[in-house]
Amino acid sequence: MQTLSGGERKKVLLASAFIQDVPIILLDEPLNFLDPASAMQVIRMLAEMHASGKTIVLVSHMIQYFFPQANKMLALKNGAVHYFGAKEFSDQLFRDIYQVSLKRAVVEGKEIIYVAE
Repeated sequence: MQTLSGGERKKVLLASAFIQDVPIILLDEPLNFLDPASAMQVIRMLAEMHASGKTIVLVSHMIQYFFPQANKMLALKNGAVHYFGAKEFSDQLFRDIYQVSLKRAVVEGKEIIYVAE
């Protein structure tokens, strides 16, 4: 592990979580240190695991990757719950949390979340 890059180390840790036969997977910033191809591979794997009945709970600031697949969300601001409930796209909510305007579009049937500033 000492000779691996940050991305390679992250892949090893994610693989160890994915191979365990558990009903719930908890992840904290699972895409950190990953190149775009590896990030997309992780996102696809998580979607497949969820489709097979596993519950995925993850923390991420990379809302553009995870919002389209989410069915519930918890938004924290200054350590306090700002929103909890069903997935809801709200420019005001994201502006309150991230101090930027996020927009949503559908491109070729895919939901895209992007910073509009």
